[in-house]
Amino acid sequence: MRTVNKNKNLFQQIFFKLILIIFAFFLFLITYTIICKINNFYVNNLHNTNIIVLFSPNNQTKKEILKLINNSKKSIDIAAYSFTDIDIAKALKKAKFNKIKIRILLDKKQILKIKNQI
Repeated sequence: MRTVNKNKNLFQQIFFKLILIIFAFFLFLITYTIICKINNFYVNNLHNTNIIVLFSPNNQTKKEILKLINNSKKSIDIAAYSFTDIDIAKALKKAKFNKIKIRILLDKKQILKIKNQI
């Protein structure tokens, strides 16, 4: 009788661990899918404005950023870890010249660390 109970407990432990592994795997797949699709993620906020999250490095990302800057009508808000792209800087300068409000938030430590920041 004890052997049957031992085997039953062992089976339950293995089954429980297998369920946890399967759950972790599916959680990983869902997270990976979300991260892969975040490159062109659009969210509507309370002020009826689009918030667009882009991830780099990706050549398509730069094209999307330039398109957004060039099509801006009122304002541009940017939050980035670092800023070193000359084409984006030129597009922002052109937008500023066209009376578009521009706000940029960068990482202070990164600005001090990289000498070629724009």
